[in-house]
Amino acid sequence: MSTHGIQQGRPNKARQVLQRTKRAPDELVKHIELANLIPPASELPDYNKLNEEVLDTLTSQGTPLDADAWHAQSLGAEIKFLHRHFPPEKFPQFYKYIGPLHSSREREIHDRVRNLFGTRALLDAIAGAQTNKGASPGKEIEIPYQATPMSVALALDGEGKLKVERWPLLNALVGVEANRIRRCSECPRIFWAGRIDKHACNDKCVNRRNVRLWREHYAERYKLQRVRKANAAESTGINSRNKTRRKSK
Repeated sequence: MSTHGIQQGRPNKARQVLQRTKRAPDELVKHIELANLIPPASELPDYNKLNEEVLDTLTSQGTPLDADAWHAQSLGAEIKFLHRHFPPEKFPQFYKYIGPLHSSREREIHDRVRNLFGTRALLDAIAGAQTNKGASPGKEIEIPYQATPMSVALALDGEGKLKVERWPLLNALVGVEANRIRRCSECPRIFWAGRIDKHACNDKCVNRRNVRLWREHYAERYKLQRVRKANAAESTGINSRNKTRRKSK
């Protein structure tokens, strides 16, 4: 057989890798970037606590508040809550996304924070379902409570007719391979696995993962080597003592 024929018969590794590589949908990329502005869902503060604190602040006033004062007090309570859990010096991009902290934007800020919490929680749930050994095709992924209020809404169109509006993130997820939405093995970030065998979000985390796995493997291998040497030494010692006894006899 000619060399040309052999080369044709070998699988093209580069082509195989390319076939397993898939680019993330542009709309989904935006939501992943948004989710990574804050910690994982398991570390997020309870959003219901925010609502309770805002309500407590408003109802503790001695006199009724007009609309402007109400929005100002509500925003003040929300900012206090956010600063406690997300210090501005540690989460500058979070506050950049929220925008100017002005009482006229109180509702918009509230909605943006809620959207951010829901986005992170839902993507974490999808990534977690892939690492769960019980996950299988056809199995439902439960929508976290943080994302439930935004999932679906009823609205009126221009003619006063009812229509169903779906959360943009849900639209971006339809038809997407769930297994490519992952949580980095080395840091808290959500990422899109362009290559199906990728388990870390960037080169730095890939190197960190490789070193960690090598050390774990080395430690286990080193432990086995020590056990074998100890067993061999013990066996050699027994044989030596037996030989000495036979000679002495």
